[in-house]
Amino acid sequence: MRSAIRRYAAQLPCLHDGLAPRDAAGPYPKLSEWFAAMETLPAYACRVEGDAASWRKVLSMAGYGNAGTPATVLKRMDEAAAIDAFGGAQLVTQQVWSDFAESRPHAAPTASAEAAATIVRNRVDILVDATKRKALADGTDTDAALRAVAGLLQADDEFRAACLATPGVAELAAFLDNRLCCPRDMGAPCAAELKKLAAKLKD
Repeated sequence: MRSAIRRYAAQLPCLHDGLAPRDAAGPYPKLSEWFAAMETLPAYACRVEGDAASWRKVLSMAGYGNAGTPATVLKRMDEAAAIDAFGGAQLVTQQVWSDFAESRPHAAPTASAEAAATIVRNRVDILVDATKRKALADGTDTDAALRAVAGLLQADDEFRAACLATPGVAELAAFLDNRLCCPRDMGAPCAAELKKLAAKLKD
């Protein structure tokens, strides 16, 4: 039930005009209060809650058969992406992440470093997926580009210049952001750090 509520917060505005479960001034103020209360819990905010972009991806793939996603739904999804008032990832401070990581020795000290660690742990599967989907131009070293993405997420100034100069790093960061499904692959704060990096490299 709680999983459905999280999903609906991002999906319902794409399906129906004027239906935004997170709107405190809307018809469901208690539901908005529930979201706000849950996001004060480090475990929920850092690992359980998904993000709007991922829930919209799920919506675009589900239930419409061969006809594809209806044009009105696509329009609302574009509008929702521009606003993206889902909360969660944008509201997680370093203190909230530190509280989350304090009792979890396996968690990195920052959300950005945890995103890098998650990429490294899943390196083999990511490389297979990126190669199969031709994420980079022929001849580009996908493994090197992936290492560069992880390096930039760790914010290590010593290697930053070399990471930025690695061929394919921007394309692979964008590919990872597009393929990411949150919270399945990583928590919302980590996903937000990857999305931020992909946008920065694109510019």
